[in-house]
Amino acid sequence: MARISAEPHEQRDHYREALDQMVTAKLRGTEPPHAPAARAGPVADLMAMLQESVQAAQKRRVTDKDAAGQAGRRRRMG
Repeated sequence: MARISAEPHEQRDHYREALDQMVTAKLRGTEPPHAPAARAGPVADLMAMLQESVQAAQKRRVTDKDAAGQAGRRRRMG
């Protein structure tokens, strides 16, 4: 396990350092440093997933109603 130092002089605030660099660049009138580009990963088609979910729920609802209707008919006939 890595040891974490509790000494203040050994700690670094990376956010603060990046913010200072950006402010300094803007004050100089230069382009501030940019964060590294995010890695591209698989992109989910949320609309397609939503449509599939709705269709599945509608099918379940229909089969649940059919099952309930058949059970009710059996009780009345029996």
